[in-house]
Amino acid sequence: VPTFGCVDIDSPRANLEADFHDSTCVYMYAKEFEISYFENKTWDPNNPLFPEADIVLKFGDVNMDSIYFDSYRIGNANPSGPHRWVAHNQFKLTNQVYAWELYNEAAVPVLESDELMTSGMLNPLDFKNDSVIVMTDANQTTQIKIRYEIK
Repeated sequence: VPTFGCVDIDSPRANLEADFHDSTCVYMYAKEFEISYFENKTWDPNNPLFPEADIVLKFGDVNMDSIYFDSYRIGNANPSGPHRWVAHNQFKLTNQVYAWELYNEAAVPVLESDELMTSGMLNPLDFKNDSVIVMTDANQTTQIKIRYEIK
């Protein structure tokens, strides 16, 4: 007896036991990124004029060789957030490991430099729930949410 289903491992509806593809595959497309909160500290201690973080979020492949989302800067960001960015060019989230990085971007490059605040890795298909992926960094100081659309 044949088993019908989605045979594409990049679909959240993949059925590894299916023998025949039945066109039920759907895919996750990133539509919004959010930093809910991040570590509350003075990010530029040598520069009292710019002590708050000016945050930029990057999302890409596991080595960050290909960047799929690169946010605009949110200046003097409140560490209690939330801070949101729309993914104007929605992209398919597939069954692979992605990386994300949160930076304190230099508002005045002569006086300060870009600083990696935190980062993390995820496979979006490990988080198939309610159209949002929620995770924290390894130190539990930053929470990221990735909202996606199923189509």
